[in-house]
Amino acid sequence: MLNPSSRTIWRSICLVLALTTGMAGTVLAQAPASSPEIAVEVPEGPLGEQIAWVVDAANGDVSLTNPVEIISHFDAAYLQFMGIDGLIDFAYGLVRTWAPVTLESIDVSDDGTTGTAVLTARDGTLLDLTVQIDPESGLIADVLVEPALSASPAASPIASPAASQPVPSYADIEQDYTAGSDAASATGKESVAEFLNGNFESLAARFNPELQSQVTTESFATALTVLTTDRVHFEYPEVGVVFDGHLKDGSIDGFFFQGTPGTFSLRAESAQSFDGPSGTWSGSIIEFDLEISVTFVNEAGSLSATLDIPSQDLADQPLGNVAYEEERPIGDMLDERTLLLGEGTNGYRAAYEWGPGYLVLDVYQMSDGTLSGFLPSVQWPLPQVDTLAPIAVNAPFEGAWLTIWGGNSEFLNYHAVSPQQRYALDLAVWQNGASFAGNGLEVEDYHAYGQSLYAPVAGEVVSVESALPDMPSALAQQVDPAVAEAAAAQAAEQTPVGNHVVLQIEDGLFVFLAHMMPGTATVAVGDTVTVSELLGRVGNSGNTSEPHIHLHVQTSPDLLDPAAAGVPIVWNAVAVNGQSSGDASPEQSDIVEAAG
Repeated sequence: MLNPSSRTIWRSICLVLALTTGMAGTVLAQAPASSPEIAVEVPEGPLGEQIAWVVDAANGDVSLTNPVEIISHFDAAYLQFMGIDGLIDFAYGLVRTWAPVTLESIDVSDDGTTGTAVLTARDGTLLDLTVQIDPESGLIADVLVEPALSASPAASPIASPAASQPVPSYADIEQDYTAGSDAASATGKESVAEFLNGNFESLAARFNPELQSQVTTESFATALTVLTTDRVHFEYPEVGVVFDGHLKDGSIDGFFFQGTPGTFSLRAESAQSFDGPSGTWSGSIIEFDLEISVTFVNEAGSLSATLDIPSQDLADQPLGNVAYEEERPIGDMLDERTLLLGEGTNGYRAAYEWGPGYLVLDVYQMSDGTLSGFLPSVQWPLPQVDTLAPIAVNAPFEGAWLTIWGGNSEFLNYHAVSPQQRYALDLAVWQNGASFAGNGLEVEDYHAYGQSLYAPVAGEVVSVESALPDMPSALAQQVDPAVAEAAAAQAAEQTPVGNHVVLQIEDGLFVFLAHMMPGTATVAVGDTVTVSELLGRVGNSGNTSEPHIHLHVQTSPDLLDPAAAGVPIVWNAVAVNGQSSGDASPEQSDIVEAAG
């Protein structure tokens, strides 16, 4: 998710958005189709047995759903230190990241308690495995797997310390994703209907039991009242500013929008004599701490207004589309989507007609169908832009990828509010119910992390960055405020694109590929690349919530160039949701797979 400015998410009427973070639990390991034989002689005795067990675990030949099996191999102190969930995550990480592995050599310490082994992972990366046992019990007292300092001759050009399992095909995930999507859609539609029809007790009862104490029927009722009554709307169209708020007891509080959403608050300076604003109202745009005042004039039922911003020497600026609506009904549904990203973040969303804008209702769900959040938000029609000829690209990945954001409306694609990124796409890998394994706290948990990133077009490399560290995942930031604080400081020092490659194609257009893994770029400025040439690996650097591919095309090599325009993208030789297409334009929730 890439945005050149700090994106404020409007949630002042959010009822509950409690993303579940304690998601570690039983993890099903995926055994590879075939596991290599151990190629060297394993020493006899407890140490050799434990090394062989770790290698079997790395190859998926150990049942990680049986806690007794795991406990039986670790001494009490190490088990207490790691915890069952930690050990499951560790073992599953070995399978997902490296399997299948081959044991190449073993060195044993003189006292027979420590073994240092060398493994070769599936991509040729050499791994150092260290296993230490307790001499009395023979159980594992410590275990460590890390990339070796040198790679084998067969290693890939990039030694990825956390390259994920091969990306599944659409056929691999179609049944699970379709079933999950259908279930989320049914629950979402029922929940939205309950909200719109005022069945607030039924809606509250749908929430996960752990969240019941945070849900009140009064909060739902208040939100619906705020959205549908006493709305005040005005715009400053010359600079693309929209204000839309709820009038109550001499105050107007609501949405401010200028490319990104925010909030504003105004208070009447004089008593109001009719059902609607009149006279001067003073307050601020909250996110910018910017003092403003709006003067309303009501003449013969026609409402007009002017804006003052003292700090910017703006006075009596006429405003447009000024209106007061005693009632603003929620109109017809315009679009609906499901998006399955993982426990607590699986969701259904629907957009409705709503006065001059659109009302979006997001329903976040747990895997058991209970709700983890219900979020109303608003969007506005996007400014019209010149439509440029689309650029054809090849898939920059292997396997099937889920479109998290894509399309030319804000509902489908939050990038679309930026003219430069109107047609940008974010793509992640989905399997086993989510875009991540384990609890999603580490970037290595995400299926997209470490995957190969290829050139979608031929062109000249005009910008490369590869030295920036990964950002922590959004889930990790939600769990630990200290992580969130450190991430904010780190983000301030990174460009929004993070580690990236920008390609210039023949007609002077620029293709951005963002959020790459540190140290993995395989090209340099001035290089000429061909279609499908390896550029690096997927990471989590820059302005991003989880590892994914960000792709967009614009008319300038400068991401922040205010004169730059986004360029539509069509995909060559791909299948979208299993249907082959030569000129596809994927949208949110579509699954894209390179043909052939």
